[in-house]
Amino acid sequence: MSKDYERLMLAAKELKGWNGPSAVVVGLAIDGLSVTNQMLGNWKSRGVAKGKLLEACRIIGCDPNWVETGRGNMRTGAAKTEEVTRSQQTKLTPISPKSRHQERIDEIVALLQQTDMEGLAVILDRARDAARDYPIAKQTPASSA
Repeated sequence: MSKDYERLMLAAKELKGWNGPSAVVVGLAIDGLSVTNQMLGNWKSRGVAKGKLLEACRIIGCDPNWVETGRGNMRTGAAKTEEVTRSQQTKLTPISPKSRHQERIDEIVALLQQTDMEGLAVILDRARDAARDYPIAKQTPASSA
């Protein structure tokens, strides 16, 4: 297994909460980067494709140099600032319920974990549609009825 793939997956898990290849595929797709499980398999054995590395790192919030070499910090400057801000906010305010958008992403990830490679393209198309159906401006917290 390539070290840069391991580091990219670790960053995705720690910075975005994307646990496993299927979650990474969906997360990157929702943010506009087309990556398949097949591509991740190639990255795992051959190393992360340079053409996708920078964009994947930008979306995840990790430093591409750290992914490639293991030197420096995992988080980019923006991700470090966001983490500090988030940690300060959680100390001051209670954690809010998941948005409908996040619930939908979780549902899609669960479906992906049950889907074989042939159904992956259909699921990714639905994920993109779901992301467009729930723009951030229209998100409301899930009601507890």
